[in-house]
Amino acid sequence: MGVEVGQRVSIPSKDVGNGTVAFVGETAFAKGVWIGIVLDEQKGKNNGTIQETTYFTCEEKYGMFVREQLVAPPSETVTGKNRLQ
Repeated sequence: MGVEVGQRVSIPSKDVGNGTVAFVGETAFAKGVWIGIVLDEQKGKNNGTIQETTYFTCEEKYGMFVREQLVAPPSETVTGKNRLQ
């Protein structure tokens, strides 16, 4: 898919709705490339910080990291306020 920062996406397998990509790259918490997403709804797991390293910034529980293969184009049925700071 070629995910880029600023792109609108959904993560259908996680049932968290839509979000905006805020980070693409390698992390200290796990090997490989991770996609950091600011969700439109408070269904995430973090605020963009994992193990004291900040990869992006958002409100608590609006951030989520997933592998690229889980990312899909945004769902038309889910709307919400973008909480990227």
